[in-house]
Amino acid sequence: MSVTLLLIGGALLIGFLGRHRRIGFLGFAVISLLITPVLGLLVLVLTSDDRVGRPAA
Repeated sequence: MSVTLLLIGGALLIGFLGRHRRIGFLGFAVISLLITPVLGLLVLVLTSDDRVGRPAA
């Protein structure tokens, strides 16, 4: 049970970190649930940030 909670928590954390990317929170959370959060983090690092070039809000 604790492993499941760790995987879900990791997926939610990856989703939170990816909220400003093209596929957003939900996309990264689902990717991290389907594969592992470690590979989801790799996908997060390899994708670009959508906020590049835009003024800060």
